[in-house]
Amino acid sequence: MPRALSTASVIVALLAAGGPLAATPDGHASAVRQEGTARCFGQEPTIVGDGELEGTPGDDVIVATTVRTIVRAGAGDDLVCGSRRVDAGTGHDKIGYDEPLPGMTYIFIRGGAGDDLIRFRGTQHMDTWGTRWGVFGGPGADLMKGQDGSHIFDGGDGADVLIGGPGGDAGLAGGGGKDKVFGGPGQDTAHGGAGRDVLLGGAGHDDLAGGHDRDVADGGGDEFDVCVAEVERDCDADDWV
Repeated sequence: MPRALSTASVIVALLAAGGPLAATPDGHASAVRQEGTARCFGQEPTIVGDGELEGTPGDDVIVATTVRTIVRAGAGDDLVCGSRRVDAGTGHDKIGYDEPLPGMTYIFIRGGAGDDLIRFRGTQHMDTWGTRWGVFGGPGADLMKGQDGSHIFDGGDGADVLIGGPGGDAGLAGGGGKDKVFGGPGQDTAHGGAGRDVLLGGAGHDDLAGGHDRDVADGGGDEFDVCVAEVERDCDADDWV
């Protein structure tokens, strides 16, 4: 698996039920690859199943056949698809969700140590920090990219890039490090955290707070934007409303 991208990601996909399950030494469910099983980031899976899936110390391609599957990818540069609850572990991982599945009420993704790409499609029900949706990049330079709907991202430590979706984002937090946060269209709330951050609100009414250090906040100049940063551009107010 190439390491050049140094990334990890989240995609919700409609996956066909696959592979015969086997038991790992600790009793967790796992499975071997089966012909016809959905691919993950274009790769044939090496582990398929539901319940609880454990990765190996190497590079794994893990496909969960139900969204309730708990995946612990472990060490290595792993690809994970189909689960709403993933601990990617160490390494440069990709975890993916492309479509919100029926009945999905929460998602918890932890990128772990390493430079991760986290990408998923939210829903219109993700309105506030109080929802049970959380995507955490962890240490490392992470790329977190939203698609439709509203998103809650926390980049964690490292120089992260957070890109919100077009639906307005409930919370984009860069965390520690020199981060770049792009809100996109819609009403966005973004916080840079520690480090010299750049926050771009884009179209819509945005609330942008740089946090510590010398930060740049750009509201986009189209609607009423609130900015709290050392350098403020296209902002209509410098305090929360």
